[in-house]
Amino acid sequence: MQRDKHIQQFAVVGLGQFGLAVARCLYDRGHEVLGIDRREEPVQHAKDVLTHAVQAELYDVAVVGELGLDEMDAAIVAIGDDVEANIFSTALLLEAGVRRVVARAGSPLHAMILTRVGAHQVVYPEADSGVAVARGLRAPGITEHIDLAPNIGISRLRSPDAWCGHTLDELRLTREDPSFVALVIQRGEETITFPGPGERIEVGDTLAILAQENKLDELLPPRRRGR
Repeated sequence: MQRDKHIQQFAVVGLGQFGLAVARCLYDRGHEVLGIDRREEPVQHAKDVLTHAVQAELYDVAVVGELGLDEMDAAIVAIGDDVEANIFSTALLLEAGVRRVVARAGSPLHAMILTRVGAHQVVYPEADSGVAVARGLRAPGITEHIDLAPNIGISRLRSPDAWCGHTLDELRLTREDPSFVALVIQRGEETITFPGPGERIEVGDTLAILAQENKLDELLPPRRRGR
């Protein structure tokens, strides 16, 4: 059976308070989440709230393959009590070819090392909540999000390549589809407020979109009519 394209598969390595918050948020939004920790207690707890949870330690690429992490849409390394394990796990996931690796950092030096290793994104639990990190995993193009109500917010993102050349109407980013409505387009020095349905997206455009939180997973794939 073909998997629903909006249901993504995530792995969270490290099931402490921060890692479990990210994992539960992704799971609660309908995604498949594999939680991994080297400790038995957090794994047993996670089994009741995630798709799968396993007790394991990432020590070589073979383990990454055995757990199927190389097939995941994204993985977050949320290990916070062992910097060496954090960096090593990040490097292994990248070496195994995981499409997107987000790593937790505890200091600027740690963040610099993770960036040099090749992490696609580095987050600080002190500044980035589990909900915000999960949102970034669900829709990686979003750089900012402001909550207006429990299920409504404004998201800021740079136009994906697949959108360029298409109108807002073709992309279903107008008031006819209340899930996502383009409010502003920033095009270089030009600001286009309340753009019309015939406005075409250009390379480099930045958009502010009124978005339903529970449908963010549907935002970034090509959204042309008839899809």
